[in-house]
Amino acid sequence: MQELINNVNAVVRNCHGKLVEEFNIKLQFDSMFVDHLNDWVNFAVSAQIRKIAFYLDPNNLGLWDPGHYEFPFHLLDSESISRLECIQLSFVSLRPPSEFSGFPSLRKLDLEFVDITRKDLEVILSNCCYLKWLSLVRCYVKDELKLDRPLSSLRHLAVVWCDITRIELPTLKLDTFVYHGHIVPIVINRDSMLENAQVWLFKANFDDDVSAVLNGIPRVQNLTLQILKLGIEMQPLLNSTCMFSHLRCLQLLLGITLVDINKLPRVVSILRAAPSIEKLEIHFTAGGSHLCLAAKGTVDKPQYLEHCEYNYLKSVHMTGYKGARGQLEFLVHVVEKAPALEALTVDTALELHDDDYVRMFNVLQKKCMLRPRCSAR
Repeated sequence: MQELINNVNAVVRNCHGKLVEEFNIKLQFDSMFVDHLNDWVNFAVSAQIRKIAFYLDPNNLGLWDPGHYEFPFHLLDSESISRLECIQLSFVSLRPPSEFSGFPSLRKLDLEFVDITRKDLEVILSNCCYLKWLSLVRCYVKDELKLDRPLSSLRHLAVVWCDITRIELPTLKLDTFVYHGHIVPIVINRDSMLENAQVWLFKANFDDDVSAVLNGIPRVQNLTLQILKLGIEMQPLLNSTCMFSHLRCLQLLLGITLVDINKLPRVVSILRAAPSIEKLEIHFTAGGSHLCLAAKGTVDKPQYLEHCEYNYLKSVHMTGYKGARGQLEFLVHVVEKAPALEALTVDTALELHDDDYVRMFNVLQKKCMLRPRCSAR
């Protein structure tokens, strides 16, 4: 580590007095390096850098709160604040001073495992009229996230495991929205045509829980919904037949148990709410090897499926097919109700195996240091 610091300092000295576009550093954080990090921020100011990235890994992953690097706002001058266009920070604490008025030229803000409060975030984002990209990953705000003016240029928003209680975007016109976490109310500008949305939920029922999330993004065109542990209740999810009137492509990645697999046709209720859907993908990511085969004889057609029509559906792709009755009923129903269907792909292989998910969550727990209540069970 000391050799790395010596090399960085040597490069900084060689660049003294020169203009540098961006400065990226990645190292394992330890409080003994604070002075060096502050020196590098000073260098960024003097070199008129437009993009700065500090990727700091905690020194001891066994500690829940080993301490963050306090970003030195006091080292920034008005010119450097106005010049910065891209900021990417990991394992940093952001506590802007009360007189701070935001980054007026900022285009991209990427925060990962950053210690920040809702109030501090609002201060950071104040006066960011040109911000187009905002990503919050494992930033435990423990409050609602409400983004309003002056973020009129924001087009990409990602909120990943941030312990957010509510997301409200009343005036924003996003192109892409990404949410990974627990069930929370989501309200996005209903006049905004959202091009892409990706929703990743650890555990949810395909009824009230999922509805609480999806109801907030009705004008989405391409939706990916991923649920690690899916439960299906007895009632259909969505009663409205035109809730997702702009949805064209739907990708479902479902971890489903033997108990719930035969209730799969109820998932069709999300299709009923998307009369213009053209492409459908369903990938079973867990429990595939334990599904029971469909019984011989006539396939049942539940009454709640009778009035569904998918006149624009052209492509259906299912992976993890094991011949379970619910899977078969779902396929037969969709094929019968889709007169324009051009391609049907049914694959017995799993798109993602259970081991992949276990490995992913083990890495997530260790690397991201999730709080115990967010850990995989």
